[in-house]
Amino acid sequence: MLRILLVNPPVYDFAAYDFWLRPYGLLSIAGYLRGKASFRLFDYMDRRSRLARSTKAVVSDAWGRGRFIEQRIEPPAVFSGIPRRFRRFGLPREVFRGFLAEVGPFDVVLVQT
Repeated sequence: MLRILLVNPPVYDFAAYDFWLRPYGLLSIAGYLRGKASFRLFDYMDRRSRLARSTKAVVSDAWGRGRFIEQRIEPPAVFSGIPRRFRRFGLPREVFRGFLAEVGPFDVVLVQT
């Protein structure tokens, strides 16, 4: 059976907050292809992932919303004049590499944009 990896990538921006963010497009594709392939989802933006537990404590409000894991980075040149901190939101790349080492390889990779 075809092995497909679905990836919801990290966000690069000045601000991001989890208002119940889910990779609906990827999950729709997986539902459409159900039974025709084997799927694994890696969601960089899943604050409650068991993989996220090794990085930083996740704090949520009463409705499950909250801040993402973040890393301050240099902004692209086009944003260099904006006096705000540019960040990468989501699980660290090392977590993704560990995931690939544990469950890879895959025949196809689909990345949500």
